Amino acid sequence: MRNNRVGVHHVGTMKAILIVVAVIAISGCKHGTANWHPHGEFASGNIVVSSKNFIVPKKLSHIFRTEYLNYIHKAYPKIVLTKSEILSQIPRGLLDVTIYFMSGEQGVLSQNTEFDLPDGGGAIDLAGVVVGKKGSFYMHFNVHRAGEPKSPLKNLRIYFFSNTKQRKIGGNLFGAGCDRYMDVTKTLLTANSKSGFHLNATKIRYLPVIGGTFYFVSFGPNKKIYLSAVRITDSRYPSLVCPALN
Repeated sequence: MRNNRVGVHHVGTMKAILIVVAVIAISGCKHGTANWHPHGEFASGNIVVSSKNFIVPKKLSHIFRTEYLNYIHKAYPKIVLTKSEILSQIPRGLLDVTIYFMSGEQGVLSQNTEFDLPDGGGAIDLAGVVVGKKGSFYMHFNVHRAGEPKSPLKNLRIYFFSNTKQRKIGGNLFGAGCDRYMDVTKTLLTANSKSGFHLNATKIRYLPVIGGTFYFVSFGPNKKIYLSAVRITDSRYPSLVCPALN
């Protein structure tokens, strides 16, 4: 994933989405887990494209580097290299991500679907998955280091870049809007350990909430930074995509 995108950026918290969408409630301060065990049968979803040509936004790249430095200084307190020296030789790895969509009621989804993305992530299209005009469904995910499915994953951070226009439905605003970045780690990990991230098909409420790219970042053995990017789209609604990336 290249690091050369420059644009309008904003880093906040999931509060911006939670206030206007009110999709889940979070209790306590503990994070959930990056691993979820699916129940029942899931159809295999179509992967539109791999993440090889995805661009890591400049602002997010800066955040990743800052968090990496914090990790290195905490995990290796005796290191004597300067910041520049550390950042010039970051060993990199990939994360494997599987995204699950599970129906909350009959007729919302064509069937419960899983997207088993290639190493480093990719893009998925919900056009053939969300078929109902109303009702709830849920998103779960599993994340692990590529080639190491049984290894525990620590220091996972999840960021979301919104690529869908903010919408006003029934007097409420849905989504963060165009070119907005936020740390969604706590929200998604907590939801993942419970019933899942709650979404709604009514009047396409789900799309401004998850229409964009999720960046999964973790630090692990051998001082590596592990990355994956998952872009979620729905090709039936091109008018809802932000103009700059339409």
